[in-house]
Amino acid sequence: MTGKITDESGMPLPFAWVSAGSRTGQADPASGVYELSGLSVNETTTTISAPGYYSQAHHIDPASMSTLDFSLVLRPETTFLPWGDGTIVIPLETVSSIEGKTIKFDQGWLWGEGQSEEPLVIQWDDMQIQIPGGGFALERLPAQPAWLYVFEGEASIWQGETTSPVIVQAGEMVYLSSNHQPQPSSYDPIVVHALRTDESPAVNPVWQPSLSAQIRDRLAQAGIGTAQIMTFITYLLALLILCIFPIIIVKSYIKNRREGKHD
Repeated sequence: MTGKITDESGMPLPFAWVSAGSRTGQADPASGVYELSGLSVNETTTTISAPGYYSQAHHIDPASMSTLDFSLVLRPETTFLPWGDGTIVIPLETVSSIEGKTIKFDQGWLWGEGQSEEPLVIQWDDMQIQIPGGGFALERLPAQPAWLYVFEGEASIWQGETTSPVIVQAGEMVYLSSNHQPQPSSYDPIVVHALRTDESPAVNPVWQPSLSAQIRDRLAQAGIGTAQIMTFITYLLALLILCIFPIIIVKSYIKNRREGKHD
């Protein structure tokens, strides 16, 4: 089973998982393409998950399956950080904080693309990553290697008290560790697939709520509660009555005047 996982605009999601039974396949960070092998004919449901996006469940037919593409819906809790003419995506599952143009990164996922006069700065322990522009993806999970993928542009990595940075060019990836000097290597989907050997998704499924629940959640995020909504409706009705009542009185008066003249 193979295909591509994208967002609603068709952009590939660098970090996504497809699961069916005991099998899990991860999306390629550069293309969003996944591959899931060893499926049983009894496995008829697949789950697609990605940090910052609602999960989906789909019925599959292993006997006649070919290419299956999926498009995930963004969760409203996901943060978008402006980066020049582009944006940085920071899922809710990511542990980080933002101070100006600097992202203090602890663990999770970051990705984005853009061009800016000021470089994006990602601070992690004694390591600082500066990205003037382009496209990148960064992942760091507990007890697992951390990787930086640079798809466009370049990144400079300053570690400790080094006087010169390690440069990661477009089309390269690099293993990040506070105990090792970064050594960039060419991006190879086969190598990436071999390094990412998790048997289960790194995020728990978050199912998309109903339309009414989505409206309620968005109002709540805007600081608008149920009591405020009811108060607004009450004031609106009162305002309509105040506006309509004089019109009714005027019309009634005019009607009575006309009828009096005819008499």
